[in-house]
Amino acid sequence: MSGSTTPPRRGRFTRGLQLLGLPLILAVVGACGTIPTSGPVQSVGRAGPIADSEVEINPADPLPGAEPSEVVAGFLQATASQLHGDTVAREYLATGVRQDWNPGAGITVYGDEWTISEGAGGDGSAGSVLLKAPVTGHVNADGSYTPGVLLDPDDPTGSAGEITVAGSGEPELSFDFELIRDVDGEWRISNPPPGRLVQEYLFNRFYTTAAVYYYDPDFRTLVPDPVVVPQGRQNAGARLRALFDGPTQWLAPSVRTAIPEGTQLSVGSVFLDAEGIADVSLVGGPELTAMGDETRSRLRDQIVATLSDSEISAVRLSVAGDPFRVPGADERGVVQVQIPADLDPIPVELGEQLFGSTGESVATIDDDRGFDLDGTGLVPLAGPWGTEAEDVEAMSPSLTGDRLAAVTDGGTRIQQGSTGIGEPLDMVSGTDLLRPQYVDDGRDELWAIDAADNTVSRVVGRDVRSVSAPGLAGVEVVNFRISPDGGRMAIVGERDGQSVLGLVRIDRLGEVAIDGWRTLPIDGEPFDVAWMSDLTLMVLAEGQGGAGVWRVSTDGTPATELTTPDGWDAESIAALPRHRNSRVVVTGQAGTWRYVDDATWREVGPGLQAIGFAA
Repeated sequence: MSGSTTPPRRGRFTRGLQLLGLPLILAVVGACGTIPTSGPVQSVGRAGPIADSEVEINPADPLPGAEPSEVVAGFLQATASQLHGDTVAREYLATGVRQDWNPGAGITVYGDEWTISEGAGGDGSAGSVLLKAPVTGHVNADGSYTPGVLLDPDDPTGSAGEITVAGSGEPELSFDFELIRDVDGEWRISNPPPGRLVQEYLFNRFYTTAAVYYYDPDFRTLVPDPVVVPQGRQNAGARLRALFDGPTQWLAPSVRTAIPEGTQLSVGSVFLDAEGIADVSLVGGPELTAMGDETRSRLRDQIVATLSDSEISAVRLSVAGDPFRVPGADERGVVQVQIPADLDPIPVELGEQLFGSTGESVATIDDDRGFDLDGTGLVPLAGPWGTEAEDVEAMSPSLTGDRLAAVTDGGTRIQQGSTGIGEPLDMVSGTDLLRPQYVDDGRDELWAIDAADNTVSRVVGRDVRSVSAPGLAGVEVVNFRISPDGGRMAIVGERDGQSVLGLVRIDRLGEVAIDGWRTLPIDGEPFDVAWMSDLTLMVLAEGQGGAGVWRVSTDGTPATELTTPDGWDAESIAALPRHRNSRVVVTGQAGTWRYVDDATWREVGPGLQAIGFAA
């Protein structure tokens, strides 16, 4: 397009708005000097929407006489807002395209080093504003997040068109906003982007990850599905809308839902009454009101689990204004918000015992008070495991701690036996068998992988069953751990000559199979992994300073490197998953350490050949 141009403008989004003459308006609830990302649920003695964020962007309407760059800046500000943002954002669009814009198509998150440049047509009837910025992440339409480093540099948003251009190996946003004058002579955008464009600075403050819960195929346990939702007044409603829309594309093949298709919130928000009870009003088809007690209980449990880490403590359900009775509700129809204990992927009662192999015997280990190889804090198991365990290379105790599976004979056998008396039995044979794992969510399975050829075995009782694993194609597996719900597997290995960390699904809706590889970003070269909770991993990775520990969220957001002792030479990690206060132990030739907090590891004893929690 011909015409004059203005030099590119650079800087943070908030600074850019000031340069463009549009102040960033903040609705402040309470005096504070920073922008908090969470806060208490607000109630003023009457029904009102939930507001768990003390500061929100209050989007401004278009100003009369605004220049094209000011119109674009106002539109971007409004699309990032949680407070009437979409309604205001449409005011910046030309009349003919206002209803065509779909903010739910996804969120492109762009970095702080953005540039914006303006051009105008020769006759003044058309203009353009070019926004260029690195893409740091993308939220897909189903709420799942993909970090920028894993996006296709040529098409990071999957739009296959005008929104992106290829960068030098890095995903880059390049969107040319076209503007025309409306009947009043005001500039308006005629080609809105697909979804939202949100600067990383604002995205990190006004969006968060929430776990939405679905069932495993047998309705034995709940499986978390992390999605991105806004903070503040829309948070609870956004969680439930995500739940009712169904699981993300990645998780869908391995889970089920009790919520009838077409069920939605009757209004956009969840309201809190004067007693602090959230009213959840639903609408749906005849299948919703025709549900029996069993399916109503399952629907109830999905709703309260999805809200369990929000600030809502109780809910009352209704359909089209009428009370919706669910089992377990009190006389007022109120249900407490928590993950039901019998469906929690992390059991309330856990076998908390740490087991370790000294190279001579397998013993229970006191990782709280500490231990020595002379016997202090270390109790060898009864039977052969306690006296004849010289060749135990890796091991896994069962959840209750009454059984043990161990890799022996140079990685060619997995034996299983009681932690009491009795001879262990050969269960799996191979060439390079990795540390096995029990899955005890009512299935009583033992899983094993042979690294020599990625052969996956599932032992049920004494029956060894082969598992198809298309999700491991091209990956040389080094270690694996299965999630507490039994539906996902974390993998460390090598792919195309690079060390990788990834997730795969354990699909159980038909023949059991491993599929759906997803890479998780991490610096360094990962070589061992453990589940810290149902959503978080602890990963050992080799870096420039030696072996370090990273906390990695399964939602794909950036990993956090923890402070570790100098010279600890860590080789193996074990964790006892918890919703809070997880237990994590690392061992190597230099010693054994217990995780205290992100900056502290306490040495509890000498190095062990193998470790594992009863979990």
